Amino acid sequence: MVEQELAPIGELQEADGTGAVRHARSSLPSTRLLSALPIGAGSKVLILGGPGSGKTTLGIQIAQAINGPFHELDFVGYEAGSGVERSLEDRLRDVAIIASQVRWVAEGSYIDWTAALAEAADGIILLDPPWRVARYRIVVRHAKASLRRSNKHPGLKRLWRFVQDCKGYYTGPNARRLQTEAWVEGFADKLVTCRTNREVERLVASIRSRA
Repeated sequence: MVEQELAPIGELQEADGTGAVRHARSSLPSTRLLSALPIGAGSKVLILGGPGSGKTTLGIQIAQAINGPFHELDFVGYEAGSGVERSLEDRLRDVAIIASQVRWVAEGSYIDWTAALAEAADGIILLDPPWRVARYRIVVRHAKASLRRSNKHPGLKRLWRFVQDCKGYYTGPNARRLQTEAWVEGFADKLVTCRTNREVERLVASIRSRA
């Protein structure tokens, strides 16, 4: 199992007024507020987070718990999940269809065209592990897929390019992680943030107990 206790968001960095880089601390709610999050049978759940944060694994677990459909937003954003980017019109149309369903679980790292999902969701889960953990998961996932001969992007050069791209989500003054945090603050009343495996486990147990 990947590290039992993940580091807090302290590894995220942003520039201060002098141009220096400093650590940023998130003020988003953690699973201590889980009791107020109404996720159970018949719920609509949006899971957000960067690459390697565990979105797909958690999404499948929650979808099974609430007996609802599971949607990977990569397949809404791109042909076959990783091909040519689909038109904004097509993405918004499919997002509206998902949002209108009685119950669902959707996961992705997209905030530009998923507002309808956030608005319709009963709960929003932000997975926020530190970059070192996400990077480890990405590398392990790549290696396992290569061993199974199911890797759609084989080779160390492709892995290196992907890791460097993913790093842009987690670190630096323009990290997409910061943009995601700012965006979800508009839905703070139904948001929970998980930064450790232990918090994710408590979240899943709570949802299963309500389903």
